[in-house]
Amino acid sequence: MANFCVVISTIMVALFLTSNDALPTADMNDTPYALTRNYTYVCDPSRFNDLGMDMSSFAYCDSSLPYGTRVKDLIDRMTLEEKVQQIGDTATGVPRIGLPKYEWWSEALHGVSNVGQWNSKASFFDDEIPGATSFPTPICTVASFNQSMWKMIGQAVSTEARAMYNLGHAGLTFWSPNINVVRDPRWGRALETPGEDPYVVGTYASSYVRGLQDVDGTENTTDLNSRPLKVAACCKHYAAYDVDAWLGIERYNFDAQVTEQDMAETFVKPFAMCVKQGDVSSVMCSYNKINGIPVCADRRLLKDVIRGQWDLHGLDLDCGNYYTNFANKAVVQGKIKEGDIDSALQNLYVVLMRLGYFDGSPQYETLTKDDICTDEHIELATEAAREGIVLLERRQHFTFDLRQCIPCKYTTPLDGFSASGNVQYEMGCDSVACNNDSLILPATQAAKQADATIVVVGLDLSCEAESLD
Repeated sequence: MANFCVVISTIMVALFLTSNDALPTADMNDTPYALTRNYTYVCDPSRFNDLGMDMSSFAYCDSSLPYGTRVKDLIDRMTLEEKVQQIGDTATGVPRIGLPKYEWWSEALHGVSNVGQWNSKASFFDDEIPGATSFPTPICTVASFNQSMWKMIGQAVSTEARAMYNLGHAGLTFWSPNINVVRDPRWGRALETPGEDPYVVGTYASSYVRGLQDVDGTENTTDLNSRPLKVAACCKHYAAYDVDAWLGIERYNFDAQVTEQDMAETFVKPFAMCVKQGDVSSVMCSYNKINGIPVCADRRLLKDVIRGQWDLHGLDLDCGNYYTNFANKAVVQGKIKEGDIDSALQNLYVVLMRLGYFDGSPQYETLTKDDICTDEHIELATEAAREGIVLLERRQHFTFDLRQCIPCKYTTPLDGFSASGNVQYEMGCDSVACNNDSLILPATQAAKQADATIVVVGLDLSCEAESLD
């Protein structure tokens, strides 16, 4: 075997009236929302019996009626104050009419992820479910240009999402993918995106969304507003968002100056593809302004374009609980109408109907912990990583067989490379900042004596992340 030197550093509200990933202010010590859910679906007769209610008196639970009719019945039963409490990240529910609370925020950027530290834990891990299959980040996956793989990843992620929902560890609405076009690699969220090409970004979005959402056998559904959903995806952040915090400018007050041509050819194109080809069920508006107008208050972008031109079958959202705090006053002051809130709720609850949240989804209710982190999904993630590695250069005809590294759920780079040769490991740096110079010399000396040097470096969340450019 050849001798290798491995130098390893640190790796790598929702007002659905119009339509930001701002951090909610929920108490982090609250009991996770999903753990309080002891039912499979809302309109379960036994659930209503336990509540001391007669389900037959609630038309919104009559599965023989169209979704629109059922949702109207549900909304008409609410007071204005109750309606307002349903248009934030955490919908409080209305116990007196049998409507439970619902947490809208779960994440699945490249696998179901843990957002428990931020909110009331719609998707989270613990001792029972320590993790889900982690696929490569989109910026890596998209480098394969393999559209069928992008969809397969979405299918695998949604299967694990459904299993986690059954186990009380996730919701059914996932705020992924991030499809903002990257104009500057210094942006802290660039790794979340499919890159800088609008067409490639849009193609990835529609493929991944189809994998997440599509239910087998429903391809020929004529009424797309009633088409069943496996899980609900969300294409974010619409639009012209690629700065978080830079030189005193934050995403919340950034005003992007964009020409109509650049909007059409660059920033809007991926979202149009996501809606029209992917039939995504949700679009999230971005934090910033565009040419002086806050995107989340731009009627032209949110209504005329998304709904009028693209025919969105779903909801547009603004991440946060701002509207639960202020919408009631806005109605009283005449700034919005109660009918606007009703329309928003109509979009919300039709999506939940399509997800089986009210009536159940028997084809997914048998999914369990055994369907999370399966060998098949791990192999798919490994293959995605293989195909996404496009910058490997071989020199002087020196090669080594990476296939000797036996795949495992928990294999470190050091363990993996050690299976292919005699490896001497030197840390080189103990952090991304690499402030400890004493580790560089041993790494340099080891590299001089090795047949090949594998340098594992990258960025971590201390220098590249949301809110950190």
